[in-house]
Amino acid sequence: RQRDRTLMRGDRVAVLGRGIAVVEHADDAEVHALLRSRTVVRMRRKEIAWNRQNMRWEAEVPAP
Repeated sequence: RQRDRTLMRGDRVAVLGRGIAVVEHADDAEVHALLRSRTVVRMRRKEIAWNRQNMRWEAEVPAP
């Protein structure tokens, strides 16, 4: 079960207020994801959480 809730390449993350991003790279500290197939979004791992109600990864990232 723990493996199912580990963020990996190819997973989708709902970036609140911006859309759905696809994870390209994930390490212990940072995640790089593609938003709308062009924009690379860098997020701290701590900003991403599993939402049990919606059954998806969600992140609230401040605007650049």
